[in-house]
Amino acid sequence: MTENQPELYQLLAKLEQLLQKQDSFAKEIEGLRHEIEALKNKSSNKPANIKVSPPPKDEPIQSIPEPSFTPKAPANPSYDNKLESFIGENLISKIGIIVLVLGVAIGVKYVIDHNLISPLFRISLGYSVGFVLLVLTHRLKSQYLEYSVALLSGAVSILYFTTFAAHLFYQFYSFGLCFGLMLATTVFTVLAAMYFNRSFIALLGLIGAYVLPYLLYIDPKEIDLLFPYLSVVNLGILLIALSRNWKFLNVIAFIWTWLIFFGWYITLYKPSSQFVSSWVYLCVFFCIFYGIFLAYKLNKLEPLKTGDVVLISINALLFCFFGIRISVVQFDHDDFSSLIASLSAGIHFLVAYLVSQQGKADPKIARFLGALGWSFLTLAIPLQFDGVWVTLFWGIEAVLMFILGRLRSVPRTEILSFFVLGLAGIQVGNSWVSYMYSFPINPVRFFNGYFLSSIFLGGVLVAINFIHHRFLIRSPWIQHESQNQLLRTLLGAALLIVLYFTFFCEISAYWIHAYGQFAEPGQSWSKFYFQEDIDSFRWVCLINYSLFFLSLLTVLNWVWIKSKELVVLSLGLQLAAVVVVFILGFYLLNEFYATYLAQPDFVWYDRIRYLTILFLLVMLGTGIPYLWRQELSYDVRVTYELVVYASVLFLVSNEIMLIGTSLAYKLGLSLWWGVFALGLIVLGIWKRIPHARIAGIFLFGATLFKLFVYDIEHLATIPKTIIFVALGMLLLLVSYLYNRYKEWLNPDQND
Repeated sequence: MTENQPELYQLLAKLEQLLQKQDSFAKEIEGLRHEIEALKNKSSNKPANIKVSPPPKDEPIQSIPEPSFTPKAPANPSYDNKLESFIGENLISKIGIIVLVLGVAIGVKYVIDHNLISPLFRISLGYSVGFVLLVLTHRLKSQYLEYSVALLSGAVSILYFTTFAAHLFYQFYSFGLCFGLMLATTVFTVLAAMYFNRSFIALLGLIGAYVLPYLLYIDPKEIDLLFPYLSVVNLGILLIALSRNWKFLNVIAFIWTWLIFFGWYITLYKPSSQFVSSWVYLCVFFCIFYGIFLAYKLNKLEPLKTGDVVLISINALLFCFFGIRISVVQFDHDDFSSLIASLSAGIHFLVAYLVSQQGKADPKIARFLGALGWSFLTLAIPLQFDGVWVTLFWGIEAVLMFILGRLRSVPRTEILSFFVLGLAGIQVGNSWVSYMYSFPINPVRFFNGYFLSSIFLGGVLVAINFIHHRFLIRSPWIQHESQNQLLRTLLGAALLIVLYFTFFCEISAYWIHAYGQFAEPGQSWSKFYFQEDIDSFRWVCLINYSLFFLSLLTVLNWVWIKSKELVVLSLGLQLAAVVVVFILGFYLLNEFYATYLAQPDFVWYDRIRYLTILFLLVMLGTGIPYLWRQELSYDVRVTYELVVYASVLFLVSNEIMLIGTSLAYKLGLSLWWGVFALGLIVLGIWKRIPHARIAGIFLFGATLFKLFVYDIEHLATIPKTIIFVALGMLLLLVSYLYNRYKEWLNPDQND
């Protein structure tokens, strides 16, 4: 805009000239029209005497006056004078006043070092220079505002340090008088800043106010003098910042005040004599800055911003931290920690309620303060209680917060309830770990506090899931189906995880405690197990429990829940469980069987394998009904069906291999694989299942490969004859079935 201003002035001047010419032409044209009309009227009244008058002499047209506006001379359009104006009008003046103050200081030092003038004259000279600059400031304010601001800054600095020198070096003033004069200078500086409406002057006064106690060597131990002074300064800053909207003053005062308080606490705090005083000033500082940060939001009706959230949160945390530290050190009791945290929560709840009563304030302020109160209340629970009680209170808090957020459609409150719920889950997990490895004497099974707290957390999740479904219309994300679906999935998954790990941890704790109590008097573990196998039994029992849990989950979903997402999840978990059973489970079970052969009295080393097989078959059986449900994708159904076939094949093969003879490894496995392959093909033909027939064909191929590569070597003639004849008959039967039912298998070709 500054570069085009001269050209703009020229164009406006030309436009003004043209408008003036247009007005003069319009007046002349209007006059000619009147004369023509007059001549017409005369000619119609006197047609006989027509007298042609000579044409009037041409009068020179008066020149149109030039506009009074004189455009400025065009400047170089590529030249920007902003930087030059800033340097010449603002920066140079401030640098000059700094240089002037330094020059005065150097000159005064020289005069003092050489005793050229008396101390009284030195102080008088300093005051004179300061007052001269004040007079110049007043005289030049109307014409040179920025220049006068720089002069005022220099004047205040000279008066400030002159007063300080008069007290420190020459003892002209007593401590009280010097403090009063320097404080008056600071107040004058602040008032001048408001008068000139310049935050730079206010910043200068703020620096002087905070430096003053240290310049005058006020003993930091005398907090009854230092902290009241800081309180008055902060209140003054509150009023100034509100009247002029200079927020950076609040931030500087906030940082400086809490740094002073922190430094005093870690170096000079005496619990015996300063407990009450420290609490008083802690509350004063907290309330002042709490009021400062909220005053803008309430009086100026400003929206809540990230910076406000950070400052208010830090102020609240500092109050809670110092309050806890002061009280715990004084009384040597941790119960005061939860009391201070609860007090902080109550303060924020009260302020949130008061703010909510103001209809014009940003509603986010009350919500944020309420969330801050919930946060401190959440913090107070573990500070007061231990173990299961923490889970109990956090669970109740999470439910209340979720209900409040759902009924009032406040997303932040719901999100905060999930955060508290997560803390409760972490607390439950931590409690279980400490309980499992604590090796208690005569532990209580299933009715101990850890198990019951896990059940309670599961009940909390059941309640939250119910509320979510029952009051879905009030959900803050009711317009976003994807978010609602995600929330429903996550809540359901959290419920399943809590329920699963509740019994998982109880079973794990049982075997861990058994290992720790194995050699204790009166225990009968050695009659049934070896101590080194206890951990292996723990993993096998956990695998069996997982199979049972997935079976129960699948049945409940089939009968009651009827969730498509849960169908896919349960079937996927079943496939993962099958992999774990085959890789880890049967490795341990086969080791147990070897131990059983050496120690037949340990019957559970053998029986537990059949229990695992039973749980595995039951789990797979619960998933089979879903194979006929068309809402599942074809790939999912085929994959699950093939896993079922592979599981049956593996289970029987493993039992054959446990016989341990060469005949079983060769003849037995090959015959079983051939019979099972025939069964797959028969099933595939009967039910028109192409992947079953293909699986049977592949299994026949694997059987033949095993026969010619492995079985035929070192196999006696009779077993070799049996296996070849049997497999040959099976293959011929398969071929006959394909030929017999080819029309059944290919109805389209038949048509």
